Amino acid sequence: MRKRHQNVRLTNPAVMGLLVSTFMAVIVTTAQTPKIPLPQEQSHFELEQDLAAPVALPDNVLEMLRRDPIVLASRCVEPGQPSEQISASFFEASRLHLHSSHQADLIVKPKNPCLSGANIGPFWIFRHISDRYKLILSVSALGLEILNSRSHGYRDLLAGAVIAGKVVNVTYKFDGNTYQEFKAKAAEIH
Repeated sequence: MRKRHQNVRLTNPAVMGLLVSTFMAVIVTTAQTPKIPLPQEQSHFELEQDLAAPVALPDNVLEMLRRDPIVLASRCVEPGQPSEQISASFFEASRLHLHSSHQADLIVKPKNPCLSGANIGPFWIFRHISDRYKLILSVSALGLEILNSRSHGYRDLLAGAVIAGKVVNVTYKFDGNTYQEFKAKAAEIH
């Protein structure tokens, strides 16, 4: 026994009317649905501005920062004193996605002014690996921008500072392990 297939002809006015009505209803419904913008992840960080979405500093990151040469040389620690007096409140941290949307890395900058100089201070970038973080960039700057270009799958970075009357911008690229200086550009301030 053969099944009969009924072919619907698109030239039939009733079928065409139904298709057009359905299509128009979908368009009207879609147009009336409010579009909620997706939150943009912060991509520009200034030394003297608060982070847009701060997060708690993980314990292993705080331990690394307590041993960091910039922190040990700062006005926050007396020479010969233990750096345990440095608490998480000395820093601000925020998540960012340098490699993929599934892997949240971390940017850290000073919150306590004893870690910064005049128009310059440290920024640290930590890569999330398993349940720990690894330091992949430590740079002193006035600002840090996460670029759209990539190296080894990670977004490139641009650090900027004003040094000796010049604006200095340094591009960093990921080499598969850490960020390395790629190109520096200086311009006189007018």
